[in-house]
Amino acid sequence: MAFYKNRIKVIKGDWSMKETGPFDKTHLHFYDYYSADSLCDKMKFNITNKIPGQLAIPLWPLRKLLPRFCSKIDQRVGKFFPNLFSQQVILVLETTQPVAVK
Repeated sequence: MAFYKNRIKVIKGDWSMKETGPFDKTHLHFYDYYSADSLCDKMKFNITNKIPGQLAIPLWPLRKLLPRFCSKIDQRVGKFFPNLFSQQVILVLETTQPVAVK
């Protein structure tokens, strides 16, 4: 992950899978705001809601002085860059196949 090409990829918010390297199917998988869709498709789930959780744009000096202002910036900018500023992605899913009850 420390190789510069991997760092650039992650900084750009790109966690998409590749055929080889640290982003291939044999490595630990990370999913982001956009690639979670493909995971859910493979697992036969529909995404009913997708929320970028706990947005945190680097505004450290302003956070203590203007918390409401910073919160509004987090919300607005986070909508456009959820992979860059979100610490997690919250998915609300429903199954596309009936579940057998025992």
